[in-house]
Amino acid sequence: MNQRNKSVSSFGSYAKGEIVSEPTTRTLLILGGLGVFGVARRNRKAKK
Repeated sequence: MNQRNKSVSSFGSYAKGEIVSEPTTRTLLILGGLGVFGVARRNRKAKK
């Protein structure tokens, strides 16, 4: 439950444009984006 509150507060600061002051949140967003992109690419290769 506490973890969820943390993510909501970090997302709130993201909405305010303070993401630069939170390198951890920024890194997690980048890693998450790369992970989604990698999975999509892998799925596309498997179909061929």
